Amino acid sequence: MPSKAVFDPCRLSQLTVTGLVVASMIGTGVYTSLGYQADVLSSTTSLLLLWIVGGIHAL
Repeated sequence: MPSKAVFDPCRLSQLTVTGLVVASMIGTGVYTSLGYQADVLSSTTSLLLLWIVGGIHAL
């Protein structure tokens, strides 16, 4: 009998795993820096404005 090719959906490439690790590190940094920003800034409006400006800059 000819063997069938088996697709293993659980197999991840090194590039995929590296991307996941980098995304996790960036995500952790975003949430950590938010706490520092909220501590320093006095108003919610200025915090949201900074996040909007940062988001536009990131695009």
